Amino acid sequence: MIKKILSISTIIFLLLILLIGSDIYRYKTAASKMSKINVAFLVSNTTVENREMLKLDISVIGELPTNNTEIIIFTDNRFLELHPESYRQNTGVTFVEMRAFGTDAVFHLSPDSDGRFSIAYDQKHPTSFPPLIYSYLVSDVTNLVLSNRKIHSRIFTANQ
Repeated sequence: MIKKILSISTIIFLLLILLIGSDIYRYKTAASKMSKINVAFLVSNTTVENREMLKLDISVIGELPTNNTEIIIFTDNRFLELHPESYRQNTGVTFVEMRAFGTDAVFHLSPDSDGRFSIAYDQKHPTSFPPLIYSYLVSDVTNLVLSNRKIHSRIFTANQ
């Protein structure tokens, strides 16, 4: 009877160790992919219907984690406002929401996305200096035993 309890306890313990190992492997794999990602910006000024606009072509370079991944694009809302019709439904890229009083635009990137999309901003006030634009990526890691985590990439800036 004691041998049965001991063997069942050993099996449960090994299963728990296997699940924790799986969670650690998932986290390390996602973190490794996130550290290798780069974001490139191409910024251009255009005029549409007598409005000054700033067009932002974004390329996420590298392999995305297989989990839920978002790119958050920050702009200085004193000078720029996201043009509502500028973001189209690109393959694998969808607009999620605006955060932080319109400074953060959040886009969801699916793992099969090519990571390329364009958005446009209305320029509220002409300035002699380029407005601040940067982005970062956030990915969810869903674990079986350990708590779920969010992984953040480094910050990428649009040098104009």
